[in-house]
Amino acid sequence: MLYRTAAVSERKELRDFLKLPYTVYAGDRNWIPPLESEVRRTLNKRKNPYFRNAALQLFNCYKDNAIAARTAVIINRAYDKEFNKRTALFGFFECINDRYAAEELFKEVFNYCRENEVKQIIGPFNPNHYSETGLQISEFDTPPSFFQTYNPPYYYELLDQLGFIISKKIHTRKRENINEYLKDRFGNKNITIPPEYSFRQFDPGKKEAELEVLRNIYNDAFEENPFFLPVSRDEYLFAAKYLSLVTDPHLLLFAEYKGEAVGVIHFALDINPLLKEFKGRTGIIKLIKFFRGRKKIDRLIFYATGIKKSHRNTKTIQVLLKAVIDTARKYGALETTWMSYDNIAAIGSAKKLGLEPDKEFAILSREI
Repeated sequence: MLYRTAAVSERKELRDFLKLPYTVYAGDRNWIPPLESEVRRTLNKRKNPYFRNAALQLFNCYKDNAIAARTAVIINRAYDKEFNKRTALFGFFECINDRYAAEELFKEVFNYCRENEVKQIIGPFNPNHYSETGLQISEFDTPPSFFQTYNPPYYYELLDQLGFIISKKIHTRKRENINEYLKDRFGNKNITIPPEYSFRQFDPGKKEAELEVLRNIYNDAFEENPFFLPVSRDEYLFAAKYLSLVTDPHLLLFAEYKGEAVGVIHFALDINPLLKEFKGRTGIIKLIKFFRGRKKIDRLIFYATGIKKSHRNTKTIQVLLKAVIDTARKYGALETTWMSYDNIAAIGSAKKLGLEPDKEFAILSREI
């Protein structure tokens, strides 16, 4: 067998990079093909504003001239301070079940990192901390929900053999029949909030202004989180281009104190079952079916929440709890995106809502 790894520089190599998952997941009923156009958009260094301050390099490994493994490497020097060493991120990792393909791929990746004075590589991030995060390491028998990563069980073994270790474990939580649970737990009780507080929906008629409010809250709320970097206005607008496809105004709620937005709850619809029918490609008929099916989605994703630092440990928490309960009562199931085990406050709130641990993911790291 002949193995060869190359940095992606031509259109054919990019096509190979994009088509590999169809080989890896052939026959896997749980896999949901990503939209090729969206992957291309995300990895477009000219269009994605994240790459104004970060370097991106894609790698392919070929086995007898057939694509066998791939990954993306991102170097953002702003993360060096957070990791306390020169660090690269890796993501979009896919590989057939062949340890030699993985070894050849990362041999080239490690050389690239050394040439760029990188001392540590960490991931998977697709392509950064604000995107799909982690390698799935449990509960492989169900399909991923929106914004969850998905991979074969053997991926961890491949990366473990290459010297990667688990740097951090994260997990998701869920509750089937959430409407019934909330009815039993809270009854018809109306949670009251102080008169100086209120919450309101996202106003799509003022999308850019509302996204700026949202960005400012998250940048303030997450400033002290490990590995967090402030998101620029252009990055946020780029990421939110298709916001209306995954959420509705009543699912994005601001908590206000005396008219100032100080907290936010962001839900999304689990559109993955609909995306599966796209088979990676969009089209007019598919979009029509998508919008029809979207009206019937009964599974809600607890996407993110944030409170400005100056309003932590205030009634803002009570306002957001009311927003969550009032919203989730209208749906059949509620599921979170990834949560850190050391986020005690978030886990406590999840338990109040009856959300139980589900899938587990790992962030891996390796010294170079």
